[in-house]
Parts: sequence; C-alpha cells; structure tokens
Amino acid sequence: MQANLPRMKLVLAAFALAVAVVVLIFEDRLISILDRSISRRSPYQEAARETHRDFTRIPKPTDLAFEVREGSGWIRMESAGPDGEELRALKLGPNSAAYRFNPAVGDVRLIHRVKNAGPGDLTYLKTYALYPSNLDRQEVVDLTFSPGDGQLTEDDRGQKIVAYQFEDVAPGATLETVWRARVRTWDLHYKIDPADVGPLDEVPEPVASEFLVDADIFRIAHPTVTEARDDALERETNPWTMARRIFDWVRNHIEYRTGGGWDDAVKVIERGSGSCSEYAFTFVAMCRSAGIPARWTGALVRGGPAKGPGPYRDNTHHRWAEVYMPRIGWVHCDVPGTWAYLPNSYLIVSQSSGPSDILHLDYDVSCDWHSAEMSGKVARERYALWYSHPNSFYTMEAKRVKDHTPSAGDLRITWDVLGEKEEAGKTLTLTVSRLGETVTTIPGLNPARGYVDVPVEAVPESGPDLTVTLSRSDKPTLAGYLDLVENTDR
Repeated sequence: MQANLPRMKLVLAAFALAVAVVVLIFEDRLISILDRSISRRSPYQEAARETHRDFTRIPKPTDLAFEVREGSGWIRMESAGPDGEELRALKLGPNSAAYRFNPAVGDVRLIHRVKNAGPGDLTYLKTYALYPSNLDRQEVVDLTFSPGDGQLTEDDRGQKIVAYQFEDVAPGATLETVWRARVRTWDLHYKIDPADVGPLDEVPEPVASEFLVDADIFRIAHPTVTEARDDALERETNPWTMARRIFDWVRNHIEYRTGGGWDDAVKVIERGSGSCSEYAFTFVAMCRSAGIPARWTGALVRGGPAKGPGPYRDNTHHRWAEVYMPRIGWVHCDVPGTWAYLPNSYLIVSQSSGPSDILHLDYDVSCDWHSAEMSGKVARERYALWYSHPNSFYTMEAKRVKDHTPSAGDLRITWDVLGEKEEAGKTLTLTVSRLGETVTTIPGLNPARGYVDVPVEAVPESGPDLTVTLSRSDKPTLAGYLDLVENTDR
C-alpha cells in the first residue's frame, strides 16, 4: 500500500493539473454558466443587463437645486442623462428623486382576435382591451380604436377599458379589435434615501384600504407567505429597505419559468418557480403581509432596440409590481428585471390592486362569450406590434392595390408624421431602394401625411432588401422595411 502512495499522489496531481487547465481555458464560459445558475435571470434581467446604463452620471438628489414639489411635472436639468440625452428630475425628498431620460417614440398596436371554433353559433361575444394613458414615464399623444364603436369604460379597479359586444357569431367567424397609440416613453430611475421614507403608519387611509387587502391570488395571511416574509425581513422596519429585502428574497428563491398558468403566491413559493406574473403576485403578497402597500403593473414590451422602425412583435407582454413608500409615492419594482428602474421599452396598460371584475387576472385583453352548444369553444390570439424610432413619429405602411388601374401603381405607401402640419416650402422626399441602390425617388410630398402609388415596374416584388426612406431637411430620416399586405382595398 505504501509503495503505491507516490503513484497515487502523481495521479492526483495530474488530475488537479488537468482540472486547472480546463478551468483556465473555459473560464469565461464556466463563470457565465455559474452566474446564470445563481441569479436565475429572466429575459427581463438579461435585457436590462444588455442595456445597462451608467447611472453614476445622473446628479445626486442632494445636488438638485429645486425644493420638494407637490403634483405632477418634471424639471429639466442642465446636466445630461447617462447617454448625453435630456434629463428631467422630480424631487421626492431631501435626498431622493426620480429621473426621466432616454425618450423613445413609437406607434403601438394591440391586436386581439377571437374565433368561434364551433360547433354552433355564439349567442354573444364580448371582448375587452386595456389601453394606455398618460403617466410620469409615458405620454399617449394619439389613440384610436378599430372598430370605432367600442365602449370606453372602467373596471372596478379604475383601469381604462375599450369593450365590444358582438351578437350571433357564426362558427368559423373571426372578430378582430385593434387599438393604436402613438406614444413617448422614457427610462425611469429612482434614487431613494431610506431616511426620506416615512414609517408605515403614515400610509394614507385610501391607499391602505385598497392596496393592503387580501385576495385569493395573494393569500397574505397564509403561513407560507408570512414565513417567507419573516425570512426576508429579518426584523427590518424601514419600508424602503423592507421592500428591497422582499425583492431580493423573491428573486433568490423563485426560479423564473413560464407556462403552467397563474398560481397564487402560496403555490409559487412552495414550488420555487414562476412566471413574471407569479413573481408579481408573490412580491405583492409578501409586501402586503408586511404592511407595505403594493400593486401589479402590466405592459406591452418592445422586443427590439429603440432604433429602427420595426415592427417588433410582442406575444407575451410583461407584469411586475409597484410599492407605495410613505412621503415618496409609488415606485416600480420589476422583480424579474431591475430594482427601482424601468426601461423605455415598456408601455404600461394596467395598474391594479388585484383581480378585476371584467379582466379577472388578465392585464391586457380578455373576452366573455356564450354558446348554445355545450361543446362550444373559442380560439384567441393577442399580440402587440411596436413601430419605433428614437427621434420621430414617422409611420409607414405599404399595401398592394387590389384594383389595378392606370392611375394606381401596384404598391401604395402611406405615411403619417404625428403633430406635423402642412407648411409652405417644407416637403417630404420618399426614396425606394433595393440592396442599397435607389429604385425611385419621389420629391415634393406632403410632410404631414399622405400616400403615393409606386409603379409596379419600379418595385417588382417586396422583401427584406426593399427599403423606403422618408427625409426632410429639418427632420430626422427614417428608413425601414416594407411590410406588404397583399390584396388590400384602398
């Protein structure tokens, strides 16, 4: 046995050397895998990581010259934002402020389709869609609905809804509703000094009565929730630090997974995994159990960068939470994403204290229907399209004209520049290019809105190599791919 010891030591040394070599060669890969395993990042964390901004360039709240203010409104700062853009600030306390920067503009459409999958008629079909409104970090400049006969109403949570009702829907029939909003959105970042936050007994009664109550999706008094709360807080009493501890606990104990429906906070904690909605339910439940008012927020999400016209398609949307801090107000806490920061890629449509009498747990669209057949069913589809450009509201649409006449080309291109008016001497030039080479140029167009029919010989077919550019001397240029709609009536 002793004679074999030198040989065993030699084998162990060789093995250790081999492990060291593997670690050295694959160090970056191993760190990446370990990092993902420990933090359990969601797609929203990854997106935030990829678009990380240098918040150190933002002035400290103590450097802001203006006093604490009541009401809405933002003060424009002389200093610039993280990327040199315009920066506005809202002072929330002596050492606390919210900052708005990095504006993006977009043309957003929420499409909701419901099909009667048979076998019989639907006696009625009711569809509902939440639509956006003005908030501190978003501005809805223009909003239209299609069909135009929708009823604008609110649910019992005060959320704005457009509702439609259809009668006697035949099997196989598909009904579509769309709202279109042209919006500005900003990055929103908070710098909060815990000393500026008041105690929980300063929560206003109207806030407490709505945002501290229980619901089946939260179950705030259940031992699973209260034990998780106590484990997270460790006797902390400052509301800001309490919320951050709960944020970290949920993030560290719940693995991000999609699918499987929306379970209540108790099941999510016991299972140890959940979607963005289930993160929100759990975070809200633990906060309310600790006496911190909380609500969920839902949004449509631009899946691509702020530049480029898109469209970017969002099939999943996103939900996170907000907490109410005494003396401060509401603060966004995106557990699958980033603490106290919200990117400009979110368009908020839902802010709710709990399940709605119309939408229930949905935070975008919903429907209600009745069929005379016991086996009746419907098929639903909903998604958002986000056309985006950092500096303008140019929106384009290309359609093939169904009825070809000598005066109409095969390709109709329309544009609309939000807020623009016809002005003498100002015109728009439209250029169609293929693979970098100009196919046709049409000058002297209306700078606000209009359409032009491009001859079929100039644009024989569409594709990702076909580009349209709208340009004006005093406006940015927008270039984008054409999304052709075949056989479309004018």
